[in-house]
Amino acid sequence: MKITSFAVIALLLIAVTSDSQTIKQESIYAKQKTFEIGGDLFFSSTQYTREYSMTPSSSSDYTVRDYVINASAGIFVIDGLKLAVEPAFEVMSYENSSSSGLKLYLTPEYVFNMNSEVYPFIGGSVGYTSISSTARTENGFSWGVKGGIKINALGNVLVNLGISYYQETYDYNEVYYGDVRQHNNVLGFKGGLSLFFR
Repeated sequence: MKITSFAVIALLLIAVTSDSQTIKQESIYAKQKTFEIGGDLFFSSTQYTREYSMTPSSSSDYTVRDYVINASAGIFVIDGLKLAVEPAFEVMSYENSSSSGLKLYLTPEYVFNMNSEVYPFIGGSVGYTSISSTARTENGFSWGVKGGIKINALGNVLVNLGISYYQETYDYNEVYYGDVRQHNNVLGFKGGLSLFFR
C-alpha cells in the first residue's frame, strides 16, 4: 500500500513538473513553431490620386480618413520570423456616398527578442484588394511596410501597437474619363491584441 501511494505521488510530481516546463516553454514568444492569431483596428489617412487616359495631362487627388478592421494568423517558421495571412475589412463614408473594401495580404514579419516583455517588429505586406461602391467595383494589387512593438503584458496575450503604410493600385474604366489608374497611399496607426501558443 505504501509502495503504491509512493508511486502515485511520484507520478503526480513528474506530471506537474513536466506540465510546468511545457507551460514555461509555450509562454516564450517568437520561437519556431509558435502560432499567433489576433486582430486590430487601423486608423488611416488615405490619399487618392487618379490619372485619366482621355485627358493625359489631368489628374485629381483627395484625402479620406477612415478605419479598417484587420485580422491576422501566422506561424514562426524560424525563431523571430513569422509568416502570416492578414485579411482586412474597410468601410469608407463620403459626403454623398459610401464604399467598402476587402483586402487580403501575405505578411512576413520579423520580431526582435530583447529578452524582455517588449518585442519590436518590422514587416511587409503584399496582396489583393477590392473596393466596392454603388458605381463600380475596383480590384488591384497592394504592398506595404509596417513596424511597431508587441508587449507581452497578459501571459500569452500581446498588446500590439504600430504604424503601417500601404500603396494600392487600381485600373478601371469610366465613361467620361476612359481608362483610369488610381493610386491609394494609405498611412495609419494600428492597435490591437493577439494570442500566441504552440
